[in-house]
Amino acid sequence: MLHLIIGRVGSGKTQKVYELIKNKSDKNQSSVLIVPEQYSFETEKNIILNMGALAADSVAVYSFTFLADDLLRKFGMAQKNNIDDSIRSAIMLLALQEVGDELELYSKAKYSTGFINEMLGMIKEFRQSAVSGKDMRDISREVENLPLRKKLRELSVISEAYTALTEKSYADDETALDILHSYLPSSDYFKGKSVFIDGFRGFTAQESKVIGDIIAKADDVYITVCTDKVSGLYEKGSVFAHTRRTAERLIKLGQKVTNEKTDIIFAERKNRYDSKELAFLEENIYSPDMQKYSDPTDNITVCCAENFIAECDFVACEIKRLIFEDGYRSRDFAVIGRDASVYELQIKSSLNKYGVPVFIDKRQPVMTQPLMIFVTAAIKTVSEGFNCENILRLLKTGLAGFEREETSKLENYALMWNINGSRWYDDFKGHPGGLGKEMLEKDAEELCEINELRKRAVIPLLKFKKAFDGANGREKAVALYNLLLDFNVGENLKNFAARLIEDGEYSLAHEQGRIWNILIEIIDNIAEILGEMKLNAKRFEEIFSLMAARCSIGVLPAGLDEVTVGSADRVRVSNPKIVFVVGVNDDIFPYVQINKQILSRSEREEIRKFGVELGQSAEQDVMEERFIAYNTVCSPLEKLYVSYAKKSPTGSDMSASEIAVQIKKMFPNCRQIDTRAADMTDYVRSKKAAFEVLAKEWNKNSVLVETLKKYFEQDEEYRGRFEALKRAAEKNQFSIEDKEIAKKLFGKDMYISATRAETFYKCPFQYFCKYGLKAAPQKAAELDPMQKGTVIHYVLEKLIKVYQKDGLLKMSKEERDKCITDILDEYFALNMSSQDEKSERFIYLYKSLGITVCAVADRLIKEFSVSEFVPVAFELPIDEDSDVKPLKIELSDGGTMRIKGSVDRADIMTDSDSNVFVRVIDYKSGGKDFHLSDVFNGLNMQMLIYLFSIWKNGDGVFKNATPAGILYMPVKTSAADVARDADDNELMLKQLKDYRMNGLVLDDSRVIYGMDSGCSGLYIPAKYDKKKSVFTGSLIGLKELSSLFGKVEKILKDMGDELHGGNISVYPVISRTRTDSYSDACKYCDYKSVCGYEENDRSNELKDFSDEECLAMLGDGENDG
Repeated sequence: MLHLIIGRVGSGKTQKVYELIKNKSDKNQSSVLIVPEQYSFETEKNIILNMGALAADSVAVYSFTFLADDLLRKFGMAQKNNIDDSIRSAIMLLALQEVGDELELYSKAKYSTGFINEMLGMIKEFRQSAVSGKDMRDISREVENLPLRKKLRELSVISEAYTALTEKSYADDETALDILHSYLPSSDYFKGKSVFIDGFRGFTAQESKVIGDIIAKADDVYITVCTDKVSGLYEKGSVFAHTRRTAERLIKLGQKVTNEKTDIIFAERKNRYDSKELAFLEENIYSPDMQKYSDPTDNITVCCAENFIAECDFVACEIKRLIFEDGYRSRDFAVIGRDASVYELQIKSSLNKYGVPVFIDKRQPVMTQPLMIFVTAAIKTVSEGFNCENILRLLKTGLAGFEREETSKLENYALMWNINGSRWYDDFKGHPGGLGKEMLEKDAEELCEINELRKRAVIPLLKFKKAFDGANGREKAVALYNLLLDFNVGENLKNFAARLIEDGEYSLAHEQGRIWNILIEIIDNIAEILGEMKLNAKRFEEIFSLMAARCSIGVLPAGLDEVTVGSADRVRVSNPKIVFVVGVNDDIFPYVQINKQILSRSEREEIRKFGVELGQSAEQDVMEERFIAYNTVCSPLEKLYVSYAKKSPTGSDMSASEIAVQIKKMFPNCRQIDTRAADMTDYVRSKKAAFEVLAKEWNKNSVLVETLKKYFEQDEEYRGRFEALKRAAEKNQFSIEDKEIAKKLFGKDMYISATRAETFYKCPFQYFCKYGLKAAPQKAAELDPMQKGTVIHYVLEKLIKVYQKDGLLKMSKEERDKCITDILDEYFALNMSSQDEKSERFIYLYKSLGITVCAVADRLIKEFSVSEFVPVAFELPIDEDSDVKPLKIELSDGGTMRIKGSVDRADIMTDSDSNVFVRVIDYKSGGKDFHLSDVFNGLNMQMLIYLFSIWKNGDGVFKNATPAGILYMPVKTSAADVARDADDNELMLKQLKDYRMNGLVLDDSRVIYGMDSGCSGLYIPAKYDKKKSVFTGSLIGLKELSSLFGKVEKILKDMGDELHGGNISVYPVISRTRTDSYSDACKYCDYKSVCGYEENDRSNELKDFSDEECLAMLGDGENDG
């Protein structure tokens, strides 16, 4: 006989079931209890609590899926392997491949993951609705709608192919109920038993057939339905419309099977709620004649949050408050959203912040686990041709036996040299430091280490590739398993799990073994499914990824006292005292179905005309969603919190849904909270949360903020974070407080290059990162501007050193160009590693440098022809063992600073009186304008430091030499802007003007004429103005040059003192009038992502003086900056 136990939420339906089962048990009668699959664990626990362990043995708890599986085994129908979602994905892909030529509508989408998942969902719906592929084909012949006819025909073709493939080797639990239905009429399994079915909102056609079989055989069948009555099915707006429909169908089914009237049992437990407000809510929510509750309402709260992060923080903070102030336990709370996956990460983070334990009621995907990443990366390595990204992803999982440092070393080299494809197969040959480096013994040793790492990574992958290529499906699966053995992945996974345990991640550690089992099962299934089938690596990768993506692991509560978080249509918590309903926004909760299925609503309605119901109508969906909402808000015993966000995660506006609107209307005196106006003191309920409040409120002048500042300033655990926050919030500068540490870091007696000084004055923090921490960015081995400059330097140095000034002047252009090409090839052979390590584009760019160098040489010869200065040194070292000793600066604390460097070229001229003049030349591929005012700001001092070093410390040919100037020679070329009919002389003249050297020249006629006999201004930044009878240009007298030397010395001393004093402040140089590299020092800084500098923060505004103003200050002896 069929009994319906009906009642509203909290009326005691489930408790009634337990009482009836207990009564049956007391009479030694066995029972069967069927519940939704996700409720089985909770149900078994509750049965033991309600009946005791002995009585619980008399009842078998099933889900419909488990019932079918268990009974079919008992009936001897379990010979075939069970299918799971991963196998379904693979078989669907094979089915689509088999019938691909018959598809027109789905021909393009047939292999996409999205379509495969949609088709699996569609077939599942077909089966739940007891609709076969043949049924769809029959309807397609009768339907008038041509597009629908074509769609149904193709769906039937795919469905029949998929079914044929699955039935060949597998037992599918999606069809298990159909098979069970065919066996139950002849079985006496349920004879003499009482069957209870609890917790369902409705039943599929498959389930209904089995229920009918059970009713026919069992002594009694009790089914709970959450409704107030079984009549009034179409009562407009009733929250129970959906479940009344279920009740009516069951009554008809019982009548049809037994020809008996269904017994209606009313569950009418009183006083389920500990709160009058909640009892009133249950009676009135969604009621057509909703009443208002005028009394004080302390147990219902509606929260409006600015966004979902603030919403989650409110929930977590309130839970913590209730635990702390009112003595609740974590297990007393449930956080429920319509789709908890949207909230789970943030709510977990927020609860963890407040130290509240949490359980997320959701299966977790395995694809993001290290083991699955390792395997997919390995397969992709083969299918995508040893792509560097895939190899590194594999190594970074930690399952290949590589330490993090080893992976980093291999990664740096591979990215530097752009190692991809077959270049992984053989030993690397490029310099570990990049292009243009001399291979020293230590470099060769490092390269050897890198190649050993390459072998460890690549040899197993090459073995895998060899076994994989051309193999059938089963052989590919075996090759994959052997790869796991070759990399010792099983043992490495155990070590990974052990480290997780050490870190307190017990749940994650336990999962690793389960994920290994899932992987082995996938490999076994692939071997079984594909067998002798030949397929390429890409298709194998698609199948594996599809199967792995459909795998997940269930999560059991880690403890007995945890907040439960779950989705409204899935979660089940036994009588939670307090429920937080989150995401109560329009179209989200209640959920508005979006028509994105293969069959649209209108198409389903058309199919319904042929007696086939696929899913529910739009109206039925709305009614079910309202029931889910009703069931959720009525679930707590003591307190209800409903919250919604004003902004979506993407920033769009959102509004409250009908749930929040009705509750506020029903309870005008309920507690309403807007997080934007919340008292931040309420959020100070854990140290972590308090620190976050301090970070948000730092600049507010309040007692709370001052109290928190004092607390965290003294807290040992948070002191470092507090100081970092203080620096960021108050724009305080970085500094090394312990001066002894600063001296150890930078050196008491510093020995630095001239370029470092400029780095310090560009920004002290950049200097600290680059030369203190030695944090270097990853660089690719490519012809960047710096590398091009190195090549040009080498060629010009070799050209001038070998052929000398006189020799070059005697050469023809053709001879000179040939020499340049030969030198370039020589450099390439010596410094650029093997040519097969470079791309064609690299080689093209390298060769094109020859054109640039030839053009520069042409200009150089022109300049030589008018100059008496002769190059005497190239890459002239300024060092302790050189003819030119470094400048030595005495620092205030007794330390010293010496400035070393290397001069691109040094030229000398001896006049008729045997006076020696020296000038230094710097080749600049990027071009550089010299401004004397830059030196006053600590910038662009490099060439002056070199000149002063030669002047003060020069020996040999430089002894007693008078400084003649510094010159920057552009070593680049571009098309000159001249008339189309211009001749070669006009072209050269224009290029000379465009690429004239700039810098600073001694204001001495001997020097100026010595550099340019015609004083034309075409070669140097100085010329003779015949009209005024004066020399003009970038000139400086010897007296001013001496004063400038004093200025530079002081600037360097200040830098040394600042470094020893621990000044590493973020203080970038900025110019609002310049357009060169000094206009914004942050623009190309490698460390701008870590310093925290923002626009309008404190900066070093460049002081721009004219050369005349600078010279006047030098003449007045202004050397104090």
